[in-house]
Amino acid sequence: MAELRVTIRGLDAAKTELGNDFKRFVNQIKTELHQSLIDHTPVRSGRARAGWQTKTRSNSSFEEVNRVPYIERLEKNWSKQTRGRGIIGPALNNVKGKFK
Repeated sequence: MAELRVTIRGLDAAKTELGNDFKRFVNQIKTELHQSLIDHTPVRSGRARAGWQTKTRSNSSFEEVNRVPYIERLEKNWSKQTRGRGIIGPALNNVKGKFK
């Protein structure tokens, strides 16, 4: 089965620095990444965009999963809408820019 997965780990250092605000911080990252992946996913029928799901693994890790059968082809620029950049790279760069 085709699957595209983005796993975010290693937020423990941020947890130490942020203390009580850590959970809010992680939730904000989750929300921003989820929306950014949707925004960077090419749309024809909307199925691939609707396929993104957030899976919480622990207080310091989560992943975004898309199991639409053709999602890997979209990531590998099967669609001209990705302009040769894929989905994950631009989505992560967008989120990273918001948390500098």
